[in-house]
Amino acid sequence: MGTKNRSGGGAKANVGTKMMNKLRRFLFHHTSTSQTIIKNTFWLSASQLIRKIIKLAITVYAARILGVEGYGVFAYAVGLAGFFTIFSDIGISGLLIRNSSAENEIKPEHISTSLYIKLTLLGLSALLIFYVAPFFSNIQEAIPLLSVIAILILLDGLRDFSVTILRINERMELEAAIDTFTNIVTLALGTFAILAYRSPLSLAIAFTVASGFGLALSSLLLRKYLSGIWSHFNKQLARKLLADAWPFAITILFGAVMMNTDILMLGWLKGATAVGLYSAAIKPVQAIYLISGILAISTLPKISKFARQNSEKVGALVEKSISSLLLIGIPLTIGGLVVGEEIIAALYGADYLGAVLTFQIILLTVLVAFPMSMMSNLILSYDMQRKFLAPLATAAASDVVLNAMLIPKFDIVGAAITTLVTQALAITIAIRMMKKVSPFTIFPHLKKILLATIIMATLTITMKLFSFNFAINIVVSASIYFTLLKILKEPLLRQIRAGVK
Repeated sequence: MGTKNRSGGGAKANVGTKMMNKLRRFLFHHTSTSQTIIKNTFWLSASQLIRKIIKLAITVYAARILGVEGYGVFAYAVGLAGFFTIFSDIGISGLLIRNSSAENEIKPEHISTSLYIKLTLLGLSALLIFYVAPFFSNIQEAIPLLSVIAILILLDGLRDFSVTILRINERMELEAAIDTFTNIVTLALGTFAILAYRSPLSLAIAFTVASGFGLALSSLLLRKYLSGIWSHFNKQLARKLLADAWPFAITILFGAVMMNTDILMLGWLKGATAVGLYSAAIKPVQAIYLISGILAISTLPKISKFARQNSEKVGALVEKSISSLLLIGIPLTIGGLVVGEEIIAALYGADYLGAVLTFQIILLTVLVAFPMSMMSNLILSYDMQRKFLAPLATAAASDVVLNAMLIPKFDIVGAAITTLVTQALAITIAIRMMKKVSPFTIFPHLKKILLATIIMATLTITMKLFSFNFAINIVVSASIYFTLLKILKEPLLRQIRAGVK
């Protein structure tokens, strides 16, 4: 009898050990393309979810404590500083990933030369923020924050470069550790700063100190790659990287115009209160963008390899990736449109209800931003950035013109409309251009997703009309949506489940 118990207990222990070993292989090793992508997506999702929750929590708390105007000052300072970091990353990190992934090797001279260029650009950007940005500020209260934010951008840039090495090795679990540590420190210091000092400057200082801790940890974990790094600088390679990177620099310039023009022009034309409302509206949507950003990072190494091999796998991977993103993005957008007012009220309070319509318009950009993340991967992998400059310039110019026309008349709603129009223009051009290089289709994969979304939206609207709590409404609607996909036998669900297995 005792022998049976021992053998039964041993069998259970053996099964448990096998399960743990299987889980360990899945989370920390590479066994196939789909497993590697899902493993990396898992780790990035976990760390980025923690980051967005923490940053959103601090943002919401700061917005409530500092008020619309005080939070507007902080957001304006960050936006103005961001405009002067246009050339702090001219695509060096992306080139390092692309070249190293294609060659299946990380060469010390590539890391060293890229780091020299990155550090130089970050230093120049910091100097511009210190000495030039104050002359462009129309909100005087934001000027004292600029010097602190310059240091924050320098530290963040170096930490982001360090994790590029982990992305080349597809070791996103270590990136997740660095990111999670940094954001836990940010939460602690940010909360203390808001409670103790209640000022935009104290919040900026807290973010900067936390970023320094994150850089220290990343340097420690990557000491093997960074040992003797300064001795491998290669002038010839630097010239080649800069020659390859200039289209990225122009692309980033246009991207910075599209990202920051709305904040800057709102600050110039309408003041800190408008900036505060607009920033509050876009923060939850930027958190949703995280989903596409994670999958884009996870798939870039594979797409780069397949593109170099002229493989048909590129189109298939892009189709699955965009379809998977829209499987989540479409119901999120529709549901958010229905309960937008409740979301803003719950996050920020009644003082921010003026941001509801802006939030709903910006939310529509999710349907554009999700596919665009994969188009960016294709453009980089096929070295098509030069051909994308003219369309991007058109979108950036449209952004400036439309903001100038719409903000004076429609305030923050005008800025939101401009963002939606210019992003839609950019993705339309990008899809047409990249289909000629690597054919793919999107809409045939969306039939069941759209049907499930329509049914879900009907339920969401009905529950709102009957005054259901919006959190319950969201949970029930999401459950119905995924149940419908399962009933409809949506193939993407099976593929995701198979990839996890």
